[in-house]
Amino acid sequence: MAKIDSRSAAEAILEHKETLGHYEHKVFYIQEFVDKPGRDIRVVAVDGEPVAGMVRSSDHWLTNAAKGADTAEIEITDEIRDLVETASDAVGGGLLGIDLMETGVDDDGNPSGYTVHEVNHTVEFKALDEVTDVDVPATVVDWLETTAAAADEKAEATT
Repeated sequence: MAKIDSRSAAEAILEHKETLGHYEHKVFYIQEFVDKPGRDIRVVAVDGEPVAGMVRSSDHWLTNAAKGADTAEIEITDEIRDLVETASDAVGGGLLGIDLMETGVDDDGNPSGYTVHEVNHTVEFKALDEVTDVDVPATVVDWLETTAAAADEKAEATT
């Protein structure tokens, strides 16, 4: 990932990728940079139901826990729950990491609204598991077992 602040920076990155030659270096996901207050929120969910959530804070524009962001558990409010369910439904559910950004902050520094900025189907939850009382891996395994059993029952019923 790269934050591109100028046309010349974009041209340099595109030229560099071109010299690498591999087809994977010719695929680009480009999005507008959205300024955030030094943090974002990651919620791990299964089929739209939040398992747990954390705030990831950093002085850097990237707030990934794997890149060294500070993490802390966050309460799943009704607004967050609704956004997570809607985002999950939009991509067909499953095990997801849904990242939210605050759209506003009140005078006390509390979020006053959110937007979804990423829905990740290859979610990692090590950092989340370290900051929450929820046993995230066990919850995910339980969901996987229930989902697999339901698929088996459906397959048996159709044969």
